[in-house]
Amino acid sequence: MPEIVQFYPNRLSITRRKTYRNQDGAIRIVNNYCSLKSIKNLKRKKSSVNLSKSSIRNIKDSIMSMYVLSQPRTVKINAKKNIYNFRQSFITLTLPSMQIHSDVEIKVCLDRFLTILRNNFKIKNYVWKAELQKNENIHFHLTIDKYIHYNALRYYWNKSINRLGYVDRYSVKMQKLSLNGYARLRQKSINDVRDVYVRGVRSKWSTPNSVDVKSVRNNNDVSVYLSKYFAKADDNNLDEDRLSNFGKVWSRSQSLSRLKYKNKIYLDDIKDWIDKVVSIKKATYTINYDYCKVIYLRLYLIPRSILEQFNIMLFGNAKMYNYPFP
Repeated sequence: MPEIVQFYPNRLSITRRKTYRNQDGAIRIVNNYCSLKSIKNLKRKKSSVNLSKSSIRNIKDSIMSMYVLSQPRTVKINAKKNIYNFRQSFITLTLPSMQIHSDVEIKVCLDRFLTILRNNFKIKNYVWKAELQKNENIHFHLTIDKYIHYNALRYYWNKSINRLGYVDRYSVKMQKLSLNGYARLRQKSINDVRDVYVRGVRSKWSTPNSVDVKSVRNNNDVSVYLSKYFAKADDNNLDEDRLSNFGKVWSRSQSLSRLKYKNKIYLDDIKDWIDKVVSIKKATYTINYDYCKVIYLRLYLIPRSILEQFNIMLFGNAKMYNYPFP
């Protein structure tokens, strides 16, 4: 049985599979196993905001695909500031006041926000995931592969959630606070919060800081931000009705949903290249599973000349699925 190599955005999977030739001589690969555990998972009723292993894998693959297929570029913020090697943004969207609507209603606000990003900023590739804060407010992690200024993101997100009055309620609450009260709320000294308080009063607290944005410029950044995506939600204190009605936990753009990694090549045909990659110190680590061996790649440690073969496979695969490169 030949060994087959399959390319993914951050790893190589090597499997031993049975093959046969059909009447026209073409080789067909046979998958002759199925995990009993995966079958049980299909039958299990979803009653948690936590993610299954397959969902986690799909999210990671989609986000890593965005990173790998997004060429590094320089973004000019203003006359004095640039972001170099920009590839994608990790965005956190929160509610500025206590949640009083259902999770499904809040996710409608997210849908409106994403529609704005698609229409106004031509965003085509994205992944989002819902999560619950300790105060039980829902919030969202969002990843996109184009740069949008923080002020624009905050403006449109606040506009989207204020259809349900979340900015207005925040404004009413904050206008009641004195400088001393604001300092106590922030748990900082008066001098540390004075300027922020003055700006808040001047704007009537109409622009709450409901958005956090981080720029991704290297493979290590992706790893750091991915860990936030999968912070384990604590379901123990949530009522069963909320869990059963929670709905979608995550989703992605159609461009990423239709992007499959079915490109396979015989190990013998690419073994020399794999040996070169594995020989680079700390550039890979290998895990042996029951049915395959997976070589995980630290892309930032692999020289461009060697990484070229990997990029050819991934970019060629993306073009097959008409992926909209940023």
